[in-house]
Amino acid sequence: MEYLAILAVVITMASFMSHGRLRPTSYFEQSDTVVWYCAGEAVNERADPYRVEPLRSCEIRHDPSRKYPWVEPAPLPGYALAAFGLMARLPFSVARTLWFYVLVAAVFGTAVMLGRLARIPTLLALLCLAMVDGFMNLSFGELPPLVVAALVASAAFGASRRFAGAAICAAVATIEPHVGIPACLSMLLWWPKTRRSLVACGCVLAIVSIAAIGVSANLEYFRTLLPLHAAAEIAAQDQYSLTRVLHVLGFSDKAALSAGTASYLGMTVVGVAIARRVAAFVGSDSLIVLLPPAVALLGGVFVHDLQMAAAIPAALMLASRRGPAPLPAVALVALVFSWNYWNIIFLRQQSGILEIGSVAAALLIALRSKPIAVRTGAAAAGAVFCFALASAIEAVPRHPVGPPTTIVPAATAPDDMSSANWAAFVSRDRSYSTPDARDMCEKVPVWLGLIALTAAGVGMARTK
Repeated sequence: MEYLAILAVVITMASFMSHGRLRPTSYFEQSDTVVWYCAGEAVNERADPYRVEPLRSCEIRHDPSRKYPWVEPAPLPGYALAAFGLMARLPFSVARTLWFYVLVAAVFGTAVMLGRLARIPTLLALLCLAMVDGFMNLSFGELPPLVVAALVASAAFGASRRFAGAAICAAVATIEPHVGIPACLSMLLWWPKTRRSLVACGCVLAIVSIAAIGVSANLEYFRTLLPLHAAAEIAAQDQYSLTRVLHVLGFSDKAALSAGTASYLGMTVVGVAIARRVAAFVGSDSLIVLLPPAVALLGGVFVHDLQMAAAIPAALMLASRRGPAPLPAVALVALVFSWNYWNIIFLRQQSGILEIGSVAAALLIALRSKPIAVRTGAAAAGAVFCFALASAIEAVPRHPVGPPTTIVPAATAPDDMSSANWAAFVSRDRSYSTPDARDMCEKVPVWLGLIALTAAGVGMARTK
């Protein structure tokens, strides 16, 4: 029966079913798959993947809905783009389908590994991942499911003392460097036997990056693209960073970026510093890998809603331990519910089913030592509370922003940096970049969840 339930969750999470029909290629648009494919194509053509061209022409060719003179950047390191270069050797339709199934497999694999680490049923772990790590990321064809899977695999290898495997998986997680690096730093400090393997992986990734895009493009990535892209995303509505908060409060871009950078460095230090003690308190070395990335997501410069999935494994591990754990339970519930996606009309649709399942699963995990009646009642009450709170947030009025402004050709020369072009798009599309009360309210539960997770970790570290 559990296997049928798991299959149903996968079908729902991946949107294979819609309008009463089952389609093996999903009903999701996977709009960002075009970006990764086109960046890989630029690598294969020995072109600069961080420039407007040939990225923009490729994106328009494979996604005709992109009618404006803007390009969506691929702000990834050279070794990640090298992997997409392999994908871009396939026809786009084939690559798109293959990439989607890789992401679905990553979410399912993460659930299996988390279930074993936390000693809970795979179904419960999958439900906790299904909405934020699965549905939301799969709809765009985004990277976090692969990053989260790599982190959990690294944690599983490390917990079983297979340190070479742990290092390799952690290196894979650095395809999104600001998520993967805190885990690597924690391993370097607390698992000395991973150091040689991590250094070797770093050397391999550097060699792959240089071979794929050359020395100058690699330097360009660090010196030019990353600062430009961080600045371009300051006003983006889907940012959960401290930089975005300070921008909304009226701070200058320079001050907001500096504070966000300091915040990221500080929270990374906190996460790494407490990881070993928390792991000892919980009795699972997996937290040495899983906790630092989760803590580092609180604040920062560049934190998308989709990347919040990286905090779920740590929250699940803390919430699943025996004994009272109110803060981890709050953190897990807050992180598995997609507050910014919620709409009351979705309650009867696939996403609404997953929202119910995610909250119920989170509470069943946190209260697994309680009698079945208590767990069932708490799961039902928690789901009702989350839906009521999400509906209240949905009722918060938006400030009028008017119709989307016309996106004029700015920073669109073929040799311009793609992130400068993207900044022009973000700043001109007021429906995407103008803050409003509802936009900020949707983020509060997630921020509180990260604060609860961090506070729980600090509390556990101080008691050991």
